Amino acid sequence: MASKNKGGRPSLYETKIKPHLKTIAILREQGVSHDGIVKLMGISKTTYYKYIILIDEFVNAIKNGDKELVNNAKMSLGKLVSGYDRTITTYKYKYIDGVEVLNEKNVRVEQIGPEPSSVYFALVNKSNGEFRHRDNNSDSEEYDTVEPTVIEKLNNESD
Repeated sequence: MASKNKGGRPSLYETKIKPHLKTIAILREQGVSHDGIVKLMGISKTTYYKYIILIDEFVNAIKNGDKELVNNAKMSLGKLVSGYDRTITTYKYKYIDGVEVLNEKNVRVEQIGPEPSSVYFALVNKSNGEFRHRDNNSDSEEYDTVEPTVIEKLNNESD
């Protein structure tokens, strides 16, 4: 579908895009924008988007990369919400007869606690409304009315 002619110059899709479909998927997986991919490939936005419309295998490469990006983001969010262990390895060297030699290797595990803004994000977005963001207007009617007896008591206390 990419080339309509039987002869002549091959399409830009065949020469510039198709050989790099795996790379394009990886770039999308890493969060590179469409504009970034266009610049890296050295083609125009018009050409890029034209082939997104025309070529299914190109669209599928992009969608697969996007899907992996979302999966990676979910896994990262899970780590940030739960906390995780980070292994830190340090090396100390010394010189013996002018040659650098490993003297000591130190490995320690550091526990990273949950990241509060990630916990909040997960609760608000993944809890089916149980934990929802409350703006100033949504629940204000609950707090705008005060029982008359409470007002009376407050007035009596101030006397």
